[in-house]
Amino acid sequence: MNQLTVAKVALKRLGCLYMPVDDGVNIVWPWYENTLTRTGTGTRQQDIFMDEVEKKGLTNTFLTDEWIPGETYEMFSIRFETDCIEELYERIASSGVEVEPLIDVDNKGFMFCFKDPQGHKFQVWQNSKTVTQPMRQGVNAFIRVAALFFPSSNPEASYLWYTETLGGPVNEKGQPVTEAGEEIYFIQSLTPKTYNFETPATSSIRNMAFAMFEVNGLSKLHRQMIDQGLKVSYQIQDRGGCGRQFQLYDPDGNKWDIWERQTMVHWRDEGADSSNWKERYLFCDYFGERLMDEYLETLNGHHLRESVTVVQIMNYNKMLEIDPEGIQKLLESLDQFCEQNPDRAFQVLLREGWYDTEQTVVYRE
Repeated sequence: MNQLTVAKVALKRLGCLYMPVDDGVNIVWPWYENTLTRTGTGTRQQDIFMDEVEKKGLTNTFLTDEWIPGETYEMFSIRFETDCIEELYERIASSGVEVEPLIDVDNKGFMFCFKDPQGHKFQVWQNSKTVTQPMRQGVNAFIRVAALFFPSSNPEASYLWYTETLGGPVNEKGQPVTEAGEEIYFIQSLTPKTYNFETPATSSIRNMAFAMFEVNGLSKLHRQMIDQGLKVSYQIQDRGGCGRQFQLYDPDGNKWDIWERQTMVHWRDEGADSSNWKERYLFCDYFGERLMDEYLETLNGHHLRESVTVVQIMNYNKMLEIDPEGIQKLLESLDQFCEQNPDRAFQVLLREGWYDTEQTVVYRE
């Protein structure tokens, strides 16, 4: 293959995960709250959303004979890292769900597997070098998602799809990873299987992927993938402050959400009469709403979760009409931040209208 055509996917990190449940309100969500120190279904670094679905009994497990050679094994989809494994094991084991024994793996640490009330199977791991901590109310027992395990009819082909066709990164062991270090495994499935599912929603988010990965340069990457002949959703979904995304399909049909964070700048009615121009504009995205100084301070904190690639100035023409001096200072401040922090620089788009129009002008690449 001509390497110039390879998309060179740089997955920055795992953004979040989506999993189906039959009865979240009465069964699944309460179990997580009560078992995992009232911190919900996610980790300290990732959100994990459990979506109720009409098709019952869906689980992210599959049968393989690869994990334990010569034996059929029900495979898990996620490896969670923790720092309180023994206490967590006892708590999960006493909660009434199926749990496999806690084992000590030489040089790797402690591990065990469990199924949640839906039947999703997970592995929990504590690094041998980690200092054990007590479980703490309000602090999630799961530090992060350390690895994802996708079912594959041909793991070798899936591996080559990721490393060669996508040009995705690998670690020192040759294992596919994100830039944040989350490992990606393709495991032989004895029967066809994907993690895809549908919600009852009538919008574009009805057809769900399992994993959402963050990237930079979403539009360019999308065009490269189309030109390369990869299977992707044709349209990029612009979800405002929730970001922009499209879906990529692996060789077995598993959907991967490819996502880029963006921030929307709105006129702030509460600050319209303020003598301080910074109080007239509100920066909004899925992390919340902030004034400019607070927003830029979080970006300059060099925290992976606070990276951003696109800032859209909403209804730019209208704001330019009512506050030309303020909008000019706003753009100058964004320019200054990008020049002073090149590793945090972002694209600025001037949007002609509101969410009902796609027309934008590129102010800063």
